[in-house]
Amino acid sequence: MQREDRVIGKRAWLLLAGVLMFAAIAAMRGTFGGTFIFDDYSLLALPRFFDNPLLPFWHEHVEGGLHYRPMGLALWWISERLFGSTPWPHYLLNAALLGAVAISLWRVVALVSAREGLAFALALIFVVHPIATGTTAWLSNRFELLAALFGLLALGQAWRYRTLQSNSSLVAALILFACGLCAKENTVALISAAFVFWWWPTVARPAWFDRRQLACLWLVALVVLWLMVRKAVLSAHGTDALFAAKPAWLLFRDGMSAWLFKLPSYLLLIPRLGLATGIAFALGGICLMAFALRGARQNWAPDRVAILSAGLAIVAVAAIVQWPRTGLVLMNLKFGSDAFLDVLAARYYFMAALGFIVVIAALSASSPRVGSGSTQRGLAWVTTGLLLIPLFAVSQHLSRSYRGATLEQARFDRAAVDAIDQRTLPANDCQIYLLGTDSKLFGFYADPAVKALTLHLAEVSRCFIQTEIAPWYHLVAASEVERAHSAPFTPVRVGDDNLAPIVLGDGALLFVNTPPDAKPPLGSGSVFLAWQDGAFVDIGDEVRAGRRTIPFACFRPPSQCP
Repeated sequence: MQREDRVIGKRAWLLLAGVLMFAAIAAMRGTFGGTFIFDDYSLLALPRFFDNPLLPFWHEHVEGGLHYRPMGLALWWISERLFGSTPWPHYLLNAALLGAVAISLWRVVALVSAREGLAFALALIFVVHPIATGTTAWLSNRFELLAALFGLLALGQAWRYRTLQSNSSLVAALILFACGLCAKENTVALISAAFVFWWWPTVARPAWFDRRQLACLWLVALVVLWLMVRKAVLSAHGTDALFAAKPAWLLFRDGMSAWLFKLPSYLLLIPRLGLATGIAFALGGICLMAFALRGARQNWAPDRVAILSAGLAIVAVAAIVQWPRTGLVLMNLKFGSDAFLDVLAARYYFMAALGFIVVIAALSASSPRVGSGSTQRGLAWVTTGLLLIPLFAVSQHLSRSYRGATLEQARFDRAAVDAIDQRTLPANDCQIYLLGTDSKLFGFYADPAVKALTLHLAEVSRCFIQTEIAPWYHLVAASEVERAHSAPFTPVRVGDDNLAPIVLGDGALLFVNTPPDAKPPLGSGSVFLAWQDGAFVDIGDEVRAGRRTIPFACFRPPSQCP
């Protein structure tokens, strides 16, 4: 493709990269006063139980045994050592990762389209889009950001291999893709784009079968090797547990249909736009569409077709690879109905959004210049501004709403830690019951939340912590594994087997239920605390005297409940 923009110098490069990083941090500023929630506590607590950050590379490490993400967990290990349980540095790290993703996206689009201005504008739009900021706001999505960063860096090397046939670019692409796969499995979406880059002919090499096409075998070998390592490290229980809720074909049908039907809402933000922002966004969208339609009428050289095909491949594979989760989660969500849920679901469209940016770049990057260059650039930046204002406004609203939701939930977590850390905990058979909050979300993560925040992990790690429901899992000292078979617990069943514990370093993830008819032990090892006036207070005497009972319940899929 013919270059229309001059090559930018080092100072301009640093300035524009700084703008993208600043935009990422500015778009995320609404979250900086928030705290942890859900899986954040699990990922913060788990690294406290092992000393070697490389251990997850050869050991099962994600609850349920469904995912192989050692690179992401290694980053959590580093950030926990650096920042502890102070939330704002973790949010700043996520924002910096988003900025790095945007910079990498800018460079990849500039490389493949030969249009610096177009590439920068598209990266700027991406970095403030609620899909990007929503994904970044939930700290647990650090896996997604890391995978996108490695994948985009690899994609740039893949394009260089397409154009220069450089062995160093081939090796660099494979290494970076391997790192991306170890961060999160949806890196395969970007690998599919590299496959298209290498398979599609060029003007200089029009043959459909030469050295570049043979290099596609390295991509296939990389994915196969990753699958083999994943199978060797992970148990089969994760997949069995997933398909126990729904048959695979039903999950695929529900997941794909939910992803497709909700895609327009997440991309176009229709339920979240007011009158003024809606008009601005509509005008910007019309102008962008006009650029794309005008560009689509220009010459379609092989490189341009390859870019378009690669972008579409990213979108398609990103949708397909997530179908087990979208079939369980996304079909029950509606964009615009709850800001907190909008943030949690944004990750399902993050990788696809990168693909859409590549598609727009391919459509808009017309080879011949049409009309005045200054007029064209001016209209392009007006279009960018019309899109940025509503996108930034919606991102700010979602960030602030998400911050409020985390702070609301955190009052239980902090109060539980305060109450537990002030006590002398029993040395044997320690069980702590945190009662009366009426919050299933707190109950589902109560155990790892306390162990992520406590100052006395050595003592607290011996204890099983639960509310009226058993948490998704207990994270305890490895020496306590056998206690999962004692009252009031029963193992979580997956088909005909129990869901096996995961031992990692000095800790263990245990999966148990508390049946509705279970009775808690009333000995000295049990601690009973109830939520009263914003704090947890001791009600052990009431429970032991029979004046207060514990109505246990199951908050798992029906197939996993006793």
